[in-house]
Amino acid sequence: MPEDIGKILTALATSVGHNPWLQASLALVLALILALMVRLLGNLLGRLARKTDTEMDDLLVKSLGQPVFTTIMLIGLGSATVILDLGEAPERITLQVLRTVFVLVWIKFGLSVIRYLLRRASQDKYGSRYVQAATLPLFDNTIRIILALVGLYLILHVWGVDITAWAAAAGIGGLAISLAAKDSLANIFSGVFLLADRSYKVGDVVVLDTGERGQVEHVGLRTTRLLTRDDVEITVPNAVMGNSKIINETGGPQAWFRVRIPVSLAYGADIDHAQAVLLDIATNHPDVCEIPEPRTRFRMFADWSLNFELLVWVSSPELRGRVAHSLNCAIYKRFQEEGIQFPFPKQDLVLFRGHAGPSNPPAPSAGGQNAGPSSSGASS
Repeated sequence: MPEDIGKILTALATSVGHNPWLQASLALVLALILALMVRLLGNLLGRLARKTDTEMDDLLVKSLGQPVFTTIMLIGLGSATVILDLGEAPERITLQVLRTVFVLVWIKFGLSVIRYLLRRASQDKYGSRYVQAATLPLFDNTIRIILALVGLYLILHVWGVDITAWAAAAGIGGLAISLAAKDSLANIFSGVFLLADRSYKVGDVVVLDTGERGQVEHVGLRTTRLLTRDDVEITVPNAVMGNSKIINETGGPQAWFRVRIPVSLAYGADIDHAQAVLLDIATNHPDVCEIPEPRTRFRMFADWSLNFELLVWVSSPELRGRVAHSLNCAIYKRFQEEGIQFPFPKQDLVLFRGHAGPSNPPAPSAGGQNAGPSSSGASS
């Protein structure tokens, strides 16, 4: 098709006069007129496409405008080059440059259309079994690599490079590169497996086994980037991510996140009253979810305290620190108002007289520990 248009432009231009520069200029003018006519037609088709319910026709009409315009102008430049007859070598090089630009323009067009289709397929409205938000980077990077290889092959073919010799050299070079860059290749393969396995996705809050906690900002072929609550970006190689224990705080079936508030009461406190106060505080907190509802748990009898735990849920893990802070402040103030005692560590020291010590030393008081004979002693 482009060659046919070029032949028509060349025939029309050469039919006027005998001056090659005039003929070349006429070929460019004809190409420009044709390109503007096609653009005008594209505008009319765009108006019709906007009246339809689908978005695909809008995208095609809008995306095709620039590549088609550029292609027609490249054909005009090619026709002008043939008409001028600059010589075998300059003409060949010029035409090869124009064909290279043609390949790059349409590779870019194909990439934009395919990436749009992938993004559309990953949306919930057009949900696909394989193309989802978690696997979108995998397909996006794969398409980039495939189109880059196709474009490289076409450009080499345009310039007359022997692909067979290059393939053999690439095989030997690939072996050497794989041995020299085994760590980078391990990161790339790990990135592919992570994206396919969907252990986490962009936007998830994860905790690494080394203690770092942050939100996933980017999942690439080689690295994963996390943004901590201190606005510090952490870049982790995918090979490390693939071999580490990762806690995904937002990866469960529900969006909410549980916050645990440990609370200790003194022995003798009214535990029913204390639990009612804790639930009242949690229920009236604006950032605590109503469903699941807050609850309390009596965990253990400690040495000098009764250990409880207030369990609440928040809408996202980012609220954990702020909600824990406000709940702790509210609990302390309400316990002061309600007269609920907090425990204090204490220890009873029992002293007794005698050189050798009695056979049955006194029992320790409640809540304390028998320290045994005094180190200094107390003689009678």
